[in-house]
Amino acid sequence: MPDFAKNFQSLKDSGVIPDIQENMLPPNVHDVISNLSPDEITVLKKIAESTGSHLTLHNKDYHFAVCGL
Repeated sequence: MPDFAKNFQSLKDSGVIPDIQENMLPPNVHDVISNLSPDEITVLKKIAESTGSHLTLHNKDYHFAVCGL
């Protein structure tokens, strides 16, 4: 069952994504965050912790960064 609010807060609290407002996310990123499983969130947390970085997305076609996942 999708839960954007819970997943979004978890990603922010754990430092996976910066402390941003949800309205800054494009609809497709919002949908992806909504559908992340607990296991996927755990993997993203491990990547962020081990690299000391926030995770961002870069659009392949237009070369812009999307803040957060």
